Amino acid sequence: MPQAPYAAMRMAIEYSKLDDEYNADLAIERLKNDYGDFPKKAENFWKLGQFYRLDKDMYDKAAQLYGYAADNCTKDDDETMFCRIELAKYYIRTGDLAKGDEQYNKLVTEFAENQWLASSICFIGDTYLRAGEIDLASLLYNKVAATWPNDPQTIYAKAGLAKVAAQLGQDKEANQITDEILANYADNPDITEAIYGIGEHYWNIANEVIHANDGSPSFNLIDPNSEHGTYFRKARDIWDRIINELPSSHSTAKAYFFAGEACSYLGEELEKIEYFQNVIDNWPDYRYTPHCEYMIGYIYENLRRNG
Repeated sequence: MPQAPYAAMRMAIEYSKLDDEYNADLAIERLKNDYGDFPKKAENFWKLGQFYRLDKDMYDKAAQLYGYAADNCTKDDDETMFCRIELAKYYIRTGDLAKGDEQYNKLVTEFAENQWLASSICFIGDTYLRAGEIDLASLLYNKVAATWPNDPQTIYAKAGLAKVAAQLGQDKEANQITDEILANYADNPDITEAIYGIGEHYWNIANEVIHANDGSPSFNLIDPNSEHGTYFRKARDIWDRIINELPSSHSTAKAYFFAGEACSYLGEELEKIEYFQNVIDNWPDYRYTPHCEYMIGYIYENLRRNG
C-alpha cells in the first residue's frame, strides 16, 4: 500500500513522543527493510531526522537517519541531498572536521547538477563559521561566489562573507557587503533571509561573549555598553534594515520579533513594546505572537511597579 511507509514513519515519531524508542526503532527498521525503494523514501527519513534533531535533541540518532538516507536513497531526490548536508553539519558541529570534509566532498560529487548546490555549500560554510573555522567558511563562500556569480543563491555567499567580516570585527566591511546585497539583490526572494542571517550572526557573537565571560545570558546582568551589548545593538541594526528597507513579508515578523528581543539586552523596554506590537498587529498567526502579547503585559506591569 502506498501509504504504509508513511504510516511507519508516523508510528516511529509517535512512539518516540511517548519515549518508547524500542518500538520507534522497530518502525524505523520496517521503513528501511519492508518497502523497498518506495517513492519519497528520502523525504520520510529526512522528516524523521528533523524530528529527532529539532524536537527530541537526539542529534546522534538524527545523524544515523540522515546517514542512512544519504547512502541508500536515490540521488534524484532533493531530500537525499538535504540529509547529506545535515550529516556534514553534524560532524562539523561535533568537531570531527575530517568526516565533515568527507561528507562535503560527497555532497559536491553526488549532487553536482542539483539546483540547490550553491546555497547548500553556503549553509555548510555557516556551520564551519559557527564552529570557529573561519578560513574554511571563507573558502566555501568564495567558491560559491566565483563558481556561480549569476546564480540567485549566491546571495547566501555574499551574506556569508559579511558574517566572516563581522566575526573578524571588520564592521565597516560587513556593512559594505550588506549595502551591496540590498542594492544588487533587491528582487531576490531570499534577500530577507540572507540579511536576517547577518543579524543573527551578530546575535550569536554576543551570546558567545556572554558565555565566555560568566556563562549567564540573564538580561539583568547585561550592560548595554559592554562588548556583548554592542553586538546585540549591531544585530538589531541589521534587522531594522529588513524592517525599513525591504518589502514586508512573513519573514519580516522574525526581524521585528528578534529586534525586540535585542532590546531586552539593551535596557530599551519601551522600544521592545513597539517592535512586539508590530508583530501582534500584522502577524497574528506568527509562532511568537502569543509571547509578544505576554511580554508587553509583563513590561507594563514592571513599569507600573517602578512608578
